[in-house]
Amino acid sequence: MSGKKKLIIAAVVLIAVGGVSAFFVKRTLDNNAKKVVYLEGAAAYQSGDYELAEAKLSDLKGYEDVDALLQDIHYQLAVQAFDRGDDESAEPVFASMTDYKDSQKYLYEITYHKMKAAMESGDYEAANTFADEIMGYSDVADVKQEILYHRALNRIDQTDFDGAKEIIAQISSEETAAYLLNVISYTQYSVACVQDLLGRYADIGAQSVTVLEAKYCVVSYNYGAEMPLVMLHIQVVDEQGATGEAYSAYNSHTYFASCLSLDIGTLDMQNQAEMAAYLKIQPNWDAEGTVTLSASALNILAVSQ
Repeated sequence: MSGKKKLIIAAVVLIAVGGVSAFFVKRTLDNNAKKVVYLEGAAAYQSGDYELAEAKLSDLKGYEDVDALLQDIHYQLAVQAFDRGDDESAEPVFASMTDYKDSQKYLYEITYHKMKAAMESGDYEAANTFADEIMGYSDVADVKQEILYHRALNRIDQTDFDGAKEIIAQISSEETAAYLLNVISYTQYSVACVQDLLGRYADIGAQSVTVLEAKYCVVSYNYGAEMPLVMLHIQVVDEQGATGEAYSAYNSHTYFASCLSLDIGTLDMQNQAEMAAYLKIQPNWDAEGTVTLSASALNILAVSQ
């Protein structure tokens, strides 16, 4: 082999060795850099600075135990979000790791929060759905009974009595169920008195009559007799467009005949006490057995029937 060829071969070998050496040097430098970042991230994790730890370690997936650290970092950040009331941020994180630590418990609690928020806003249908999702957790079974009560009342307000009865059948308290069934019965029974009242006011030219409040109770008369009474607090718009309020009462025993109705030509009797004096009765509107009726249902039924 000529000296020239030997030089060429030697040069190639040197270049190859240099390239390999450079590769390993770069790799070593990269590993050292990763190691530094890893140690910084691990230190941040140990100190509880999970946001800094996540920032340091997020580009090192697959390195050392980074994947495990990142999972716990995400969990801890979700716990912090939950603790400050940010369920919206915490929920998807816990949902992505339901088998990790207490993630499932936190998901139950977040759904519990949704249930209570729905109740506070009056959305008992949504609250019922959330309750069913976590039945058996905490006091959900008891809260569910409260939800059913309000759902039944809402159905009654909408005059969906069959729907209300289906819900009432799920209520465990016999006393509560009986009360709601009475609300339905007395609401249906009281429609006649509202229709009678509408007719009487129409006869004197009133433009509209709206029931504001309605109660069904048993009253004691001065001569000792007790009879059921339907009391209506109404708003009337007269023929001139003036708005006023009045109370009217009907004795259900006489099928809402006019014998106990107030003088419908005037609106000067403004309170229950005056009405009671006029009727010479001794009512206790808040006594046990007094049933508050659905004003909405009465207004709907009286117009539609």
